[in-house]
Amino acid sequence: MESFSNPLLQHIATSNGNDKCVECGEAFPKWVSFPSAVFICSKCARAHKNFTKPQKILSIEVAQFTEHDIKLLSIGGNNRFLSLMKEYSVSITEPNIEYKYLTVISAFHSSIIEAEVNKLE
Repeated sequence: MESFSNPLLQHIATSNGNDKCVECGEAFPKWVSFPSAVFICSKCARAHKNFTKPQKILSIEVAQFTEHDIKLLSIGGNNRFLSLMKEYSVSITEPNIEYKYLTVISAFHSSIIEAEVNKLE
């Protein structure tokens, strides 16, 4: 049984698409990366921590998530992020793991989900 810092987070993390690392597909990722609001494994979390554009990386097992963080993950998530990358033909694997997060589309994704959360608050 997985251990989560929040029951709602458990539901979101085990939902379709979020139950695999957005980067490598590893099952049951234990980290999230903001502002993209995606679920990632520990190996990919290390890569995200080294991005040139700062990412907020949190463990789903021990971190204390704000209500705002939970809403971002609920509205965002892996499927939504990957769908937008595909829609705009952004490579999700080339030239490196960081590439897609440096694109205008990634910034657009982050601003859309942020605006949707703000509308709810």
